[in-house]
Amino acid sequence: MRVVSTIIKTVVIAAIVIFATLNMQTVELQYFYGKAPVELPLFLIIIGSAFIGVILATLVAVSEKMKTRREMNSLRKNLKEAEKEITRLRNLPLSKEKESNQEHAG
Repeated sequence: MRVVSTIIKTVVIAAIVIFATLNMQTVELQYFYGKAPVELPLFLIIIGSAFIGVILATLVAVSEKMKTRREMNSLRKNLKEAEKEITRLRNLPLSKEKESNQEHAG
C-alpha cells in the first residue's frame, strides 16, 4: 500500500511541477479597486484558487454532515420515545376489553 501511495504522490507532484513550468507567465491580480495590482505567476493563482475551492467545499461538506448528524440524533430520540409508548401501550391491562366482551356474550 505504501508503494501505491508513493507512486500517487510522485505523479501528483510531477503534474504540479509540469503545470507550474508551463504557466510561469506573470499575471496582475487586483484584489480591491484603488489598490495596486499584485503580479504573481499564473500557476500560483490557479493553484491558490483551487485550494480555496477545496477549503470552501470542505466547509460545506462538514456543515452538511453536522446538519445530518443533528437530524439523526433527533430521529433517534423520536424513535426511543415511540418505542417507550409502544411498550407502555402493550403493558396496559386488557380488563376493560374483557368486560365489554362478557357483556356482549351474556
